[in-house]
Amino acid sequence: MVVRGLGKPTDNEPGMENWLVYVDTNRDGIRNTNEPFTYSDASGNYSFTLAPGN
Repeated sequence: MVVRGLGKPTDNEPGMENWLVYVDTNRDGIRNTNEPFTYSDASGNYSFTLAPGN
């Protein structure tokens, strides 16, 4: 979470751990069981490996 809005968090801006993050492939605003998802780590980081165009 970046509180200052400058794009890079500082030491007093902790990451949001264990947040569910998903790719809304059908753009309906709801996580469906077939959509890729993950949880953020202790620093608030997450990543996906997707094919180009997804």
